[in-house]
Amino acid sequence: MQFALANSIGGKEAIAQSANPMLRQFQIELKAVSAPLDEAGGKWTVAGPVTTGGWTAVGYYFGKKLQQTLNAPVGLINASYGGTYIEAWTSADALATDPDLKAGMEKVQAEFEGYHGYEGKYKAWQEQYKREDHSAADASTFASPNASMADWKAVTLPGMFSKMGLPNSRAIWFRRTFTIPPEASNQAMSANHVIDLRLGEIHDSVKVYWNGHLIGQGGAETENQRYNIKANLVQEGTGVLAIRIFNAGGNGGGCLLFPKGSRFVAGGAYGGVELSGEWLAKPEYEFPPLDPEAQQNLPQRPPTPHFTAQNVASYLFNGMIHPLIPAAMTGVIWYQGEANNDHPRQYQTSFPLMISDWRAKWGRGDFPFYFCQLPGFTAPPDANAAESVKSSWGELREAQTKTLSLPNTGEAVLIDVGDPANIHPPNKVVPGERLARIALARVYGQNIVDSGPVFDSMSYEGNAIRIHFRHAEGGLVSHSIPSTYNKIPDDSSTSTPIPINSPGSDLQGFVICGSDGVWKWATAKIDGESVLVSADGISSPWHVRYAWAQNPICNLYNREGLPAEPFRTDNFAGTSDHLLYGAVTPTGAGAAPTPGASSAK
Repeated sequence: MQFALANSIGGKEAIAQSANPMLRQFQIELKAVSAPLDEAGGKWTVAGPVTTGGWTAVGYYFGKKLQQTLNAPVGLINASYGGTYIEAWTSADALATDPDLKAGMEKVQAEFEGYHGYEGKYKAWQEQYKREDHSAADASTFASPNASMADWKAVTLPGMFSKMGLPNSRAIWFRRTFTIPPEASNQAMSANHVIDLRLGEIHDSVKVYWNGHLIGQGGAETENQRYNIKANLVQEGTGVLAIRIFNAGGNGGGCLLFPKGSRFVAGGAYGGVELSGEWLAKPEYEFPPLDPEAQQNLPQRPPTPHFTAQNVASYLFNGMIHPLIPAAMTGVIWYQGEANNDHPRQYQTSFPLMISDWRAKWGRGDFPFYFCQLPGFTAPPDANAAESVKSSWGELREAQTKTLSLPNTGEAVLIDVGDPANIHPPNKVVPGERLARIALARVYGQNIVDSGPVFDSMSYEGNAIRIHFRHAEGGLVSHSIPSTYNKIPDDSSTSTPIPINSPGSDLQGFVICGSDGVWKWATAKIDGESVLVSADGISSPWHVRYAWAQNPICNLYNREGLPAEPFRTDNFAGTSDHLLYGAVTPTGAGAAPTPGASSAK
């Protein structure tokens, strides 16, 4: 939801044509805090070429559709933060009503707050023993592309400082020159594009420079050293990355740079460069060894917390939702879930809990809450149907769909607009407009179809299963397979033939199993408002699934051009039934359901 309009497909053209005094956005400041705030910063902006590039792309297309259709002013309150868990958006008192969520919240909060308490103790220790950081020379002496390298030492990273022959207690610089190909340069990218720089964990303070420009810094408490280099600083040819690390305690030998997989990543055709390898290093200054008293009193750095502030349970609710209560509003649109992929079954509890929590806090038990179901991501499934259905994303989508049991909720299915190479697919027109369809139909009384086909029931017909659908009036249709399926993950410039798992079938994406529970790719034929599903070698079929994979190849739609919702008729044990927020030991979760029963509609 935070994905900016400027970075979306067609964003440049949309921005140029966005002037509209009847459409406005309030952007609330990003804040993740331990106690509820009554106020939060932010400002209103009017839609126009100067402003909308940074707006939420989904929100922009949603608001634009409503404004044009209704010819009425529309205001958007944008409270979004990318890459976050749903538990962070839920109040502490609501999370405390569920034993597993309560245990996870308490564990994560204690770990995070214990770690950040270390920072104050460490700074007090530095002051007491006169080991505060200071500048021994201008940063350009070390960070400038033109700096002399005559007395720099070659080192191999990652590694321990003590093993590199470097002083443990000091300020020290690391530096490396990168070759920037044309496709990764400023001329080839939009101004909003950034190079993603992931440094991993660094013990103590860090400052990061690109071609002499300070692009970011972190303190002793910073647990995720990740920075962005804006495209306007990136030119074809060479670029110099310089990193200054300060350590006062004499334990710098424990500093680890660049865990496996850390990369200097521009994206697109430029896949990036591994950060491990040969660098140059030079101390700026060093401290004398610690005396026994200072060594004894040195605070011990706790383990790095597994969760950053924006993913600690209740912290985003406290900083970005609580200040909005009781702002007058019509309803909520929501697009989130990728982060919860590591415990998707629990989302069946946490998602409706959050919605109910917000409604209770506003004192309005049924305000509209419309959400996006996750699109596809990663490689499309191959010939092994049994492996393709082992899908945590399938289970997360199911949890989203089950949330429709709450009143006045709606789901925009996006299974046809994913991108194998991008967890944040840049097509934001479709999500925004499908959410707008739901709002226009259900809130504003427009006579439009707002849902694709939805599983209703199944019946057995010899060696086949007939699937009956709701929202299939006038018959079902098959569409061509979207071309996005032929991208290779992590390299969006490369295409491969689109895999077809069910040759000769009207429809792709259906699997079927017999009583042995072994899934096979199915032949699925449209028959009016139902689909007949079968497979060679299965004479007595048992269950069917549709679009149940990380990135399913599927093409079932209704006459209005809306995609069918992924579904399954079984209730077999999932891959994530035992996994919980905060990695807390399950309390009775994870028992395998008895295979065979059909799932509820």
